[in-house]
Amino acid sequence: MLVGMIGWTVSGSAFDRIRSEAAGTGIPSCIKFFTTTYKICWDPLVIAYPVEILLFPSRVKGVALLMGSIKDSSFFSQSVNSINLSTLSWKY
Repeated sequence: MLVGMIGWTVSGSAFDRIRSEAAGTGIPSCIKFFTTTYKICWDPLVIAYPVEILLFPSRVKGVALLMGSIKDSSFFSQSVNSINLSTLSWKY
């Protein structure tokens, strides 16, 4: 993930400074590499860590609370972002 983020940052900076077409085409590949490694590494960790640290009797409740909070925060984030974008439309 770190390599993908570094490549993304360097390519974006090079494209912004010198308008290099090679750097511009490198940005989507770095984004794809970053998101692929994110999905492979980070998503399973979100489930595995609470399952590992919770005791057996409270594991189901803990994972249910985790999933509920993820769903609630995603819903809230989608709702708030659309409200804010419509409010800020006069600036952009």
